Amino acid sequence: MRRLTFAAASATVLALSPMAFAQQADHEGLAATVERMARIGFAHSPSFSPDGQKIAFVSDLSGTPQVWVVPTQGGWPTLITSGEDPVNNVQWSPKGDWLAVAIAPGGGMNSQIYLVRPDSTGLRRLTLGGKDNNGLGRWTEDGTRFAVASNRRAADSVDGYLVNPDNGQLQLVAKNEGIGGITNLSNDNRRAVVFRMRSRTDNDLYLLDLSTDQEALLTPHEGPGEFVGGISPDGKTVYLSSNKDRDRLAFARIRLAENGEPGAIEIVAERPDAELGSFEINHSGTTAALLWNVGGRAEWHSSIY
Repeated sequence: MRRLTFAAASATVLALSPMAFAQQADHEGLAATVERMARIGFAHSPSFSPDGQKIAFVSDLSGTPQVWVVPTQGGWPTLITSGEDPVNNVQWSPKGDWLAVAIAPGGGMNSQIYLVRPDSTGLRRLTLGGKDNNGLGRWTEDGTRFAVASNRRAADSVDGYLVNPDNGQLQLVAKNEGIGGITNLSNDNRRAVVFRMRSRTDNDLYLLDLSTDQEALLTPHEGPGEFVGGISPDGKTVYLSSNKDRDRLAFARIRLAENGEPGAIEIVAERPDAELGSFEINHSGTTAALLWNVGGRAEWHSSIY
């Protein structure tokens, strides 16, 4: 755990004026406050088991961020990984047999992807383990593959891969010139949404047909534009946040024709006092949970679309 330590300039203090004494007290109070803040633990990246009875998550309970599993009914969690390097993400397989884990050697940028059993056995690395950078994405609905973003092909490009957990093979499905990756796949594994970034305030989403490798641009626009989203479980709609031709991000959708041809961006939910921070679609594709940023305050809203 990182701690911020204040060191005295001299080991001996000869005399303190009232003002100097007050300054030292303030200094010591600040040091104590920072020390207490450094002890605050955290937990993130929650992922349910397929039966909904357990949750895998990342926490620094043991000092270094690792994977833990806890029953949904509560109780003390079980430590799953126990390495020296911090874990930054975990995703439970829909089959229930594996946890996909992203581990950052030395806490650096070159995260590597591992698999481990939910009982903490069978830990193995799937990526190269060198200076390549890798990001962990979502599992397919059937649990046969999961997405990884990696620059293993070219140092200046982050491509989209699908990983087979049985043999560990990575299949390159989306080449990118710059930063990109696969956001998710339809339940039948026929279609995927690919994210590609041109700059911090400008990116696009593409629809990828995995059977033909054909791509279709989902978010044509001029000037800056921010789009984040994925395909619905039935593969017929892309849900996304969009600020195309508007100041604030809103919740939107793109209907897909039978042949995959995308329609226009349709705004589904918007607020004059807020912009969309993030959203999640349930497994059946019937309900969206929207997180609105209202002047720096987060508000959840759930609706059927």
